[in-house]
Amino acid sequence: MKVVLLGASLIRSPFPEQQSLQYVPAIMAILGLVMAANKDWLSPVSFAGLIGFLWLHLLGARYLYSYVPYGDWSLQLLGFSLSDQMGWQRNYYDRLVHFCFGALCLVPVCEIAYRRGKNLRMAIPLGFCVMMAASALYEIFE
Repeated sequence: MKVVLLGASLIRSPFPEQQSLQYVPAIMAILGLVMAANKDWLSPVSFAGLIGFLWLHLLGARYLYSYVPYGDWSLQLLGFSLSDQMGWQRNYYDRLVHFCFGALCLVPVCEIAYRRGKNLRMAIPLGFCVMMAASALYEIFE
């Protein structure tokens, strides 16, 4: 399913020359999810969280995050522009995805840490540290 979404996001892409940087992490994550599914490493909740995050990332990657037309979409669906309604001057889709990275990926990371060490009191702080480190590394490479 993720591979289909990845392929669909490349059709008539508005920024084809700049998308390789955006898609490399997605392809690596899809390969990791396939491996995790085959080895039964994740619970259904964790797997769903990672799929949800990847969907948001692929959508953002298609439009290079800064150009996701959510204002146009909200105008068509709701009858008003979300950006105009909130008084936003910039596109905040990147902030939504940053928040969702932490919210949707923290549970799988904590779950893996717990399965490795069997200590919930250490798995949760370790999960937060891993998520912060991953976020920092991505921002550095971006």
